[in-house]
Amino acid sequence: MATSATSNSLILKDNETIPTYTIIWTAGVTPSELVKSLDCKHDKSGLVKTTDTLEIENYTNIYAIGDCASTTNPEDGNPYPPTAQHAIKQGKLAATNIINTIESKRKKKINYNTKGTMATIGKKKLE
Repeated sequence: MATSATSNSLILKDNETIPTYTIIWTAGVTPSELVKSLDCKHDKSGLVKTTDTLEIENYTNIYAIGDCASTTNPEDGNPYPPTAQHAIKQGKLAATNIINTIESKRKKKINYNTKGTMATIGKKKLE
């Protein structure tokens, strides 16, 4: 397990140092204990459940976006994955909805087409 990095190395848990100038970080997404403790509806993994306007379910004008939010894709009924492309779109939509609220305009609903996804195809290990 990596514990830290410098501009030219990666330091592992056992203090082994791997010289490198390129680091690619991947990990699963787990909501923080703070997110899990919020007094609102959560999905089975602890993400905050949101409406199609990105408001936290059962709350008005309180938004959750990105990798702490569980927002359902209206096209397939599944939650959007907690990836940067979705967080960017969600951030823009939440900002638009806040402005629309201030200006007494109708809130917009999420409807984003995923541009693509990646998956790990095997595990390589340096020895």
